[in-house]
Amino acid sequence: MGFCGRSWCSENTPWADPPLAFGCLIAGVSLGAFIMTIFHERHHIVYTLKLALGRARDSKFEANEPLSYRSAWLIFIAFFILMMCLFMLAGMSPWASFVVTLTGVVIWFTMSQLWGRAGFSNEPGYDFAPAFAKSFLWPTEYTLPVTHTDHVLAHTFVYEECCGPYMPWGTTFYTILGSYKMANLMRVHPRSVVKIASIALIVAMFSACMMNIVLPGVYGMGRTHMLTSTNLMGRVYDMWNRPSPHPVVEIAPWMIGGLIFMVIMSLLHARFLWLPDPLMSIVAWDWVGSLMGTWSAALVAGIIKWLVLRIGGSRLYEEKAVPFVGGFILGAALNALIAGICAYIIFRPI
Repeated sequence: MGFCGRSWCSENTPWADPPLAFGCLIAGVSLGAFIMTIFHERHHIVYTLKLALGRARDSKFEANEPLSYRSAWLIFIAFFILMMCLFMLAGMSPWASFVVTLTGVVIWFTMSQLWGRAGFSNEPGYDFAPAFAKSFLWPTEYTLPVTHTDHVLAHTFVYEECCGPYMPWGTTFYTILGSYKMANLMRVHPRSVVKIASIALIVAMFSACMMNIVLPGVYGMGRTHMLTSTNLMGRVYDMWNRPSPHPVVEIAPWMIGGLIFMVIMSLLHARFLWLPDPLMSIVAWDWVGSLMGTWSAALVAGIIKWLVLRIGGSRLYEEKAVPFVGGFILGAALNALIAGICAYIIFRPI
């Protein structure tokens, strides 16, 4: 088995199988992160509900928000229902439609925190999304034959479409978060961000759906790597192996263990700020971290940060090191962009 397979192949790996089963632990940790976020922010959430229901009034509290909390809650509920209706129109059962929609909300609510706090993302379609959805849909089954639309569409949406931030569900969350941060730095009101982002996303979704059909039809599916040209049924069957090639009831102890770990560490982290952020365990245990050398990069970065703080203190770190690293990241991003454009021009796929 090659190095890549040691990280994420579905059998006989520390990531997928006991006794370690890191993928199952991550599923529990991710769910724990969602639950603990709700717990820590419970007072804020309850207060926004009171504002939405008209039981409290605080214009200053909503002044810096893009929408009133009443509008925000109504939009969330309405689009949750509309998403379910869309899935049901496509042939999925009401229960599967609810579970898949809920899976998307929980996933990207959690992964957006990981991206915002660590600048890193994993691919939850390999661990948390299938584990969460199968817990409600097929907790005791494994490798069922395709006898219902749920066995195709639900698998696709919780595995393929949740595979990473480059897929449709995650991209929109990360884009909006980045826009909010830049707007905050430039002192632009969030309301303007929502207006611009809404228009941009609607245009992008419409264009992407059209091109996903037009380009393979014009140039051939073999020359355009579109979603329609991938082995969807292969992914559908492989979903049963994520995060482990076992029924959910058999991997439940690891999922519960990850959940308990996150709950305890989150409570301790809220009380003792010097403790490491437990959300980083998703990065530490994920196959992406091992496959892409994240541990090595984190070790080097940690040593450099320690040396900078020991030599020059926080002043050197904040005034020199942080801007230097920011410029390095920007240079790496520009290098990838320019190299990608040049490669496309020189080695045109179509």
